[in-house]
Amino acid sequence: MYSEECFEAIAMDNLLNLFNNVIADKLGFILRKYQGYVAGEIIKSIREGHRFIIVSMPTGSGKTLIEMFTAFYGVEQEFSRILVLEPTRFLCDQMYSGGDKYSRCGLWSRVFGDLVGREYEGSCSSFLEPGKRIVLSTPQTVLKCTSTLKREFRMIVIDEVHHAFGGKYYTELLIELKPDIIVGFTALLPSYKRYRLDPKVRDVIGKPYILSYDFKRLEEIDPNFKPPKAIADIFDAEMNDYENRVYDTLFRALVQGGSSDNQVS
Repeated sequence: MYSEECFEAIAMDNLLNLFNNVIADKLGFILRKYQGYVAGEIIKSIREGHRFIIVSMPTGSGKTLIEMFTAFYGVEQEFSRILVLEPTRFLCDQMYSGGDKYSRCGLWSRVFGDLVGREYEGSCSSFLEPGKRIVLSTPQTVLKCTSTLKREFRMIVIDEVHHAFGGKYYTELLIELKPDIIVGFTALLPSYKRYRLDPKVRDVIGKPYILSYDFKRLEEIDPNFKPPKAIADIFDAEMNDYENRVYDTLFRALVQGGSSDNQVS
């Protein structure tokens, strides 16, 4: 007889094959070995009972495709609807529409078709269409539309999840929606950021479970992985009250030096 772990491995392989067939048809390629591995680790973590999963992967390693796989898993598991959060309207547009087959623009609509909607104007139209199983939006817009959402979005996928640590809109939204599962993706989550998660969010969804993959780890998983040619990453995030006060103090040159010898002219 097959063990439970064996059945789960077979089910995971079937799910990956199904997703690869979809993106092969829609995009012309399939997940790389390391992307499939990370996708499997996410599902394994969910099945182990982790409700708040953070996936850290380098820029250029294809996090968007794994985000889409996560939403695909949610649809296959018959989650009523899946909410995908982007920090800005620009990213909502980029992920939803535009671009050619070689671009990451419009990947969501190309893969999921009419199942996916986008909402950032506050009209809540995509949220009101039951056929939109996946909705891309910003946290500010979703907060405006929460009265229409009820308990529909049991799974939330968060792109650039570092914004959610200390971000008031994310905090308010997660407490309001109380999802069953959150899977967030980022290129970098500094250790100090992890302690900025509002305790009320921890009470609702639990302690974040970190899946971290640097270049070395991805090369170990997949010998064919090649680090992308990138010079630097730029991370922008909403500042908290303390950071705003420090910034304002520095901007207005209110910091006094210890002595004239140590001051910079």
